[in-house]
Amino acid sequence: MKSNKPQPTYAEAHNKAVRLYRKTAIFLMWAGIISILATVIALFKSEAGYGMSLAINIFLNRLIHALGLSNLATSLFIFALSVVTGALFAVLGFFAQQGKKIFLFIGAALYLADFAAVFLVYGANWGTTYAFTIATHLVILVALAIAIYEYFNVIAIEKRFHGAATPNLDEANGTE
Repeated sequence: MKSNKPQPTYAEAHNKAVRLYRKTAIFLMWAGIISILATVIALFKSEAGYGMSLAINIFLNRLIHALGLSNLATSLFIFALSVVTGALFAVLGFFAQQGKKIFLFIGAALYLADFAAVFLVYGANWGTTYAFTIATHLVILVALAIAIYEYFNVIAIEKRFHGAATPNLDEANGTE
């Protein structure tokens, strides 16, 4: 039995996919911002703040601590490094959210590599920070996967509806 529910028009389907793309692509920007905030928390509180940081920051922070610098110099280096890596992801996320696919793909690949590095950085240490780092990375990776899917969904919608007199979403999904 066929549903009598009205089918979305091309504009409705397209706009919905674009909105979802933008909402999820912005997670890349937030990954960078959250990493900077996590480093600030960690510098003032404890290493537990690193739970939301990028794995590369955690690894480099440990190397900086091993240098034996003064506390102030160590904190400044760690903060500067966090700002650089966080800003990189924030810029990638900003441009990805604007629809620039290369920034989305590069950012997603870098974040996936950072997720893989989590397992190398923490090793067998299954503490709370480790679990929170994995959870944070997974949430952002799922959002980036949705953004990539919606990017290609927008392209598919445009191809399916191009030139159609009365387009609907069923035609775009191939379920006529």
